[in-house]
Amino acid sequence: MTDIINQLGVGLGQIIGLPPKIVDGAMVVVAADDSRWVIESPKNAVSVFIHSALFPVHDDSQMLYRLLELNFQSDVLRSAWLSINPKKGDLTLCASFPVETIDAPLFYNVLSNLFDVKQNVLAMLNVKGSDFNSAVPNSTHSSVFPIDMNALV
Repeated sequence: MTDIINQLGVGLGQIIGLPPKIVDGAMVVVAADDSRWVIESPKNAVSVFIHSALFPVHDDSQMLYRLLELNFQSDVLRSAWLSINPKKGDLTLCASFPVETIDAPLFYNVLSNLFDVKQNVLAMLNVKGSDFNSAVPNSTHSSVFPIDMNALV
């Protein structure tokens, strides 16, 4: 486990009232909409990486064109970008932040903003994120940043 992931996990736990578990050096946060946010930073990395799957991408050139076009819209994605996970084939919302500048309050704000970005992207593409993310069972949701405090793994 990297020190920054541990520090962010402890800090996030203080903010939301429950420390998240960290598995294999990565923290997985489950939001109230059942979306999973993976936070990782390889040892000696200069950045913290955050990513969340949006939906499976099929061989649809029109959709791929729209996705590439969205990557150019910084007003929509802010500091994030869209990518296709090569292992799973899912469209993924990604972001990274320098290790030396991110702390728990900023991290919490970043997650909140990325959650909003994700909802905006799904709305622009006319896709329901909950259809893709419904595989997370038995969640009780928090009213703070839409994190499911019972499903932090």
